[in-house]
Amino acid sequence: RVYHAVDPSQDQVWRDEILKERKENGEPPFGAYLKLIFQATAPDQALKLAGDYADQLPRDPELTILGPYEAYPHVVRGRYRSMLALHGSPETMERHKPLLRTAPEDILIDIDPERLFR
Repeated sequence: RVYHAVDPSQDQVWRDEILKERKENGEPPFGAYLKLIFQATAPDQALKLAGDYADQLPRDPELTILGPYEAYPHVVRGRYRSMLALHGSPETMERHKPLLRTAPEDILIDIDPERLFR
């Protein structure tokens, strides 16, 4: 949408619409994301690490688990990367915060990442 570029007087309309869409989709500030990146020396090992971690997460209808996927970029400094993304309300994410203590030590955690799949 280009409300602001076309007519600056529509700025508040644009903001209201964006906030409404974010609320409907559970996007920040009404929802939260965690991006978890797992690293290994082999591509199948990286996917297995992410998958095993996803399998041990509790099933909660308020927590969406996306993945595992190949992370982008897939290889960094000779290490293959895969990722999981967790999505839920800020309250749900806060409730599940202790789960991060069970993650492997070399995991990369991005809270409310700017880009989820890139």
